[in-house]
Amino acid sequence: MEPFDEDAAEVDVCVRCGGLWFEAGELAKAIRAYDVDAAPRRTIAESVTGNLVSTPHTCHRCALSLHAYALSEANPIHVEICPGCSGVWLPHGELERAQAGHHLPDSVVAIDAARSWAHWFFQFLAGLPVEFNIAPRRVPVVTYGLIALTGILFALQMLSADGLREYSLFAGAIGETLWFESLLTSQFLHAGVIHLLGNMYFLWILGDNVEDVFGRVYFLVFYLMAGVVAGVAFSLLTDTPDLPVLGASGAISGVIAAYAVLFHRARLTFMLFVWQWKMAAPLYVGLWFVFNLAGWWVGSLGVAWEAHLGGFFFGLLVSGAAYRSLLRGRPLLRLMNRQATFL
Repeated sequence: MEPFDEDAAEVDVCVRCGGLWFEAGELAKAIRAYDVDAAPRRTIAESVTGNLVSTPHTCHRCALSLHAYALSEANPIHVEICPGCSGVWLPHGELERAQAGHHLPDSVVAIDAARSWAHWFFQFLAGLPVEFNIAPRRVPVVTYGLIALTGILFALQMLSADGLREYSLFAGAIGETLWFESLLTSQFLHAGVIHLLGNMYFLWILGDNVEDVFGRVYFLVFYLMAGVVAGVAFSLLTDTPDLPVLGASGAISGVIAAYAVLFHRARLTFMLFVWQWKMAAPLYVGLWFVFNLAGWWVGSLGVAWEAHLGGFFFGLLVSGAAYRSLLRGRPLLRLMNRQATFL
């Protein structure tokens, strides 16, 4: 065993297996360093619940057999405790589960909450899903700011004589200065109130969680770049280069893809005629992708399917490539994703 410091606690690490040994009271310090409300201010040995299983491990100080317990009623993670010195043994990789696990029951309750008639009625009338997910850790300033800015610019668009048509994206102008500018400006314009409300609703229910993982600055860059890539994809693939394209759909398609990659356990409601189901976010987004792919293949007018697909693939690639680094500081989310099913 070799000593090292972990979150203000004194820890010994096994050089052979990577397991961690905490003296009495030290694991509680490490958990409170992660979240001040995570554990009672007493030793883990005093707060654990009933003895669960026997263990072949022995205390390296007292040579007594360790006993396995649930960490607490709220935290189902098992720990092994020495009955003599109250030291705690955690196998390699279990510290983050011990730190985050106390939030798991409440998070599961929020995601597994039952649908209501209000949910059904809303989706039946609006055609939009209801989200069941964990709450973001801080206020999603960028998400709310994007919604507010888009709403303000839509109001100006309605007051303009030409509806700010010159700021829309024209694929036929690809390579020109105005085309480069419109890759950004077109993201904040919409064809009508329904178009605006649909896009902003998806940004509102999904953007807050994605922003929470990405961080505010990176999320803003990600959102704008998803819109830019969506505009480029439309310009390269469309058969109608002379029609103006506008809307945040491409950028939000990137957010939708990132949401599916980052939040495996989240649920979104899906409605077919009058039947409504809750389904895992990756499955819902998979159906959304198939629908958009079919729309592009059929070539129905009035929808920039190419932009949707371009933004989606951008979001999928970025969030997939950065998945490990994005979740490095989110042990609860990693724990939930490992337990997720896509049904």
